[in-house]
Amino acid sequence: MRWSAVSGLKQTLTLASLMSTAPAKFIEGSSSGLGSYLTRKPRRCREGDSIFASGHAMCGHTRFYSSSTATNQPEAGPHPQPRIHKHHADSNHPPTPELPILPVPSESLEKLHDALSKPIQRHKAASLLGDLTSLFKSGSYIFPASKAQSLAESFARSSFPEGARQILLYAFTMGTRFRQFCYENIVHQLAASGAWRHIPPLVTLARQQSLRTTVRLLNWRIRALIESRRFSLLHDTLEDFEQENLRPNRRTYHMLVQGHLLNHDVEHARQCLDWMIDAGFPITSETHAAILRTYKKLGPDVDVESSAYLALRGVGDSTDVSILNGLLESRMAADDFTGVVNFLAMFDFSSSPSEGTSSQIDEWSSEFLWPEGATTAKVDGAFPKAQPNIFTFRAIMNYHTARNEFSRCIAAYNRMVQSGITPDETIAAVLIHAYGSIGDLNRSIFVVSVMCREVPECRLLFERLAEEVLHNADEITTAFGNLRPSPMVFNVLFQELLDRRGLRGLHILFNIMDLMGVTPDERTLNILVSYVRGARILSTPDMVTLIKRLSKYHDLRPTIENLNSVLASVVQQQSEPKRVRGWQRHQGLVRKHKQAVSSSWSSKPTNIPEAHSDTSNITNDSFSTVPRHLESLLDQLQTDGLKSSPATLAIHIRYFAVVKRDMDAALGAFQNLLERGFQPNAYHYAALMEGYALQGDMTSAEQTMQEARTAGVKPNPVLFTILIAGHARRGNPDLASYHFSQMRRAGLQPDIASIDALVSSLYISKQYRKGKEMLMNLWPLVAPFPVHLQQATFLTLVREWRRLRQSKVPRSQPRGRMFSNKIDGPRTRSMIRKMGKLARAWRDPAVRLGTMPPVSKRHSTGTVEWKVSGADGGDVSVKKSTTTCNVNEHVSH
Repeated sequence: MRWSAVSGLKQTLTLASLMSTAPAKFIEGSSSGLGSYLTRKPRRCREGDSIFASGHAMCGHTRFYSSSTATNQPEAGPHPQPRIHKHHADSNHPPTPELPILPVPSESLEKLHDALSKPIQRHKAASLLGDLTSLFKSGSYIFPASKAQSLAESFARSSFPEGARQILLYAFTMGTRFRQFCYENIVHQLAASGAWRHIPPLVTLARQQSLRTTVRLLNWRIRALIESRRFSLLHDTLEDFEQENLRPNRRTYHMLVQGHLLNHDVEHARQCLDWMIDAGFPITSETHAAILRTYKKLGPDVDVESSAYLALRGVGDSTDVSILNGLLESRMAADDFTGVVNFLAMFDFSSSPSEGTSSQIDEWSSEFLWPEGATTAKVDGAFPKAQPNIFTFRAIMNYHTARNEFSRCIAAYNRMVQSGITPDETIAAVLIHAYGSIGDLNRSIFVVSVMCREVPECRLLFERLAEEVLHNADEITTAFGNLRPSPMVFNVLFQELLDRRGLRGLHILFNIMDLMGVTPDERTLNILVSYVRGARILSTPDMVTLIKRLSKYHDLRPTIENLNSVLASVVQQQSEPKRVRGWQRHQGLVRKHKQAVSSSWSSKPTNIPEAHSDTSNITNDSFSTVPRHLESLLDQLQTDGLKSSPATLAIHIRYFAVVKRDMDAALGAFQNLLERGFQPNAYHYAALMEGYALQGDMTSAEQTMQEARTAGVKPNPVLFTILIAGHARRGNPDLASYHFSQMRRAGLQPDIASIDALVSSLYISKQYRKGKEMLMNLWPLVAPFPVHLQQATFLTLVREWRRLRQSKVPRSQPRGRMFSNKIDGPRTRSMIRKMGKLARAWRDPAVRLGTMPPVSKRHSTGTVEWKVSGADGGDVSVKKSTTTCNVNEHVSH
């Protein structure tokens, strides 16, 4: 029998009294009674049905999601209770009069949809949900499932995604029942907007309201746990399928394998592959494609790449394209020029809907699409070429940008557009980075401003951020007018601004993000913490405090990258006093090495890694004696199940080799790297080489470099500079010159550090005339030689060269004196003031463009006005209503 919405809600009175007097096991669904019946055969309620089926029991906790995934998520308000008018048996309490049941006003819903369809600030979206909640509490309403689902999807796409769960809760208390596809659609919208941490609570709610779940919802939950870095909860996911009598599919196992690989946990990834095979899913080309997409983070592995290549079916479908993209990116990451050219030859770039003959297209491809220096590559003619997709062109554009081939990057973009592929936000992020790499920061800012044109208030802020008039629109930037910027787009611009300007003006970027309804994420925090470490603005305890406070403001979780930045800061502080350069061996410029290393925050050296530990637990891998200020950070990382990454182990090796001077322990850490299935890169070998060089064992340092070549790691200028500097410290200019010439034969361009190390070898051996000639000859490789220094002495040239080396450091980095890496006091205080301003903008983006009165001094109504200097020298007067939070900005001269 199908009940209508009105009659169903009226007849819930009897059911409500029955369920309120039933025992607990009856409500939870025991082996007998109505609860057992609902558990075995859940009623598939149709749209608009209002049958009350134990709202308290459905909203209670179950074993399936009894973890902290559901309990730790923030909610917009208190848990709503079902609004049921019960008859009481006590005669002293007469029945509560029933309220009229009305449909939810369509005008209110349309107004909500219109407001949420545009970029909206988070606090305004929360205010809209509060207004709707007040409407629900004012009377009894019918909330059809279709309208509730549509409104929940709108909130899922907005800056207040947790509102979707609140809409479902309120609709359920009003008698609305949803089918499983409604929950799946809402979860899909949450995933599209990047609100991964809100998906597990919504999947939990779906299970509690409908008393069942689906494989698709459980897979979405697994994906959300991976994206939100809650790896500790992945181990029980298969038990959840078993409890719900559902069979995991191939996609389930693929996501589990990818999740463990992203967590640098090769052992559990192999275990999941065994479980997949035991479940009847053999390894196929889709499995290789899934592994290849994530295994590249552990370093290029020949066996993995070979297996994936052999799995190519030669039909040119999406799986083959995915495998080829993974192989192409792996070769790009390994700087394997030949491999990149060979895999590019396996794509068909000739097919295009654009005009032009095939010969013209082939000529275009060979001239612009290929890396500089590549001609053609031969492949097996029997193997059909695959059609490139957007991921292929994105990898090519990134590769050209890394090689400083900007024109080829733009050519690849144009080729992608000609192929009929619509650019997305990932392509916009690549272009932002490409423009920033050539110093055109104005164009990078303009690309983001085009994506923010829906909010007129952002235009003035972008002009202030650019510090000049923005570029006009062109064919490239207009393609992004229909896109909205995501946190990824803002993060790329954030990185470019830090690299080019430092902290100047970054609070304006957070103001723009707030207007667009975008909040900082974990990647934003990683970028900021990495910059703070490199610029040495804060001490290590202050860095940890910064991570904790900024994470708290936007409910972020610390990442392994945060820990790496902190550990790298500790190693950098403790290794600097122990490092002796060739310049410091002459005329007593510095004293001998200090055995006791001091830092600005601790009187004793910090014990960092425990490299011989068999477990990959963060605490055991990172610290044998945990500093007090790091305990909470490590506890949070351990709770999330995060494993140490190859970068973490590189810091371990460097700590033992450079700080402790214990090469046995450093080799043990290197062996631990290999045992965990990681592939060593140039950073790991550089740490070992520097340790040998500091001990004067140049033979072992050279052998380590040869082992790196054998392992497929191409020597870079850093590795050669370690050898040159090592021989310079020992007073061997001939061997230093030999390795410098070997570097040039390898096709590597000498940089400031390598030339500095070479000249220092002549300086220490007191060959001043030869050193002066060599410095003057090598100077043009880096910068034009100053004419006024033609007759300068060697010591004067050296000092100017050291100043040139410091001037080549990005503007955001500290610049010290000739033989010192310390920052001067005024510069330190200035950077700390900028850091505080940035932190305030991070915490409260509503405080825009100047000094806003404290909250305690604001009136409850009215407006607040303050002035700041505009980009053109005028004053910007900003008026903000304290009640409606509307901002009206105009320029007054």
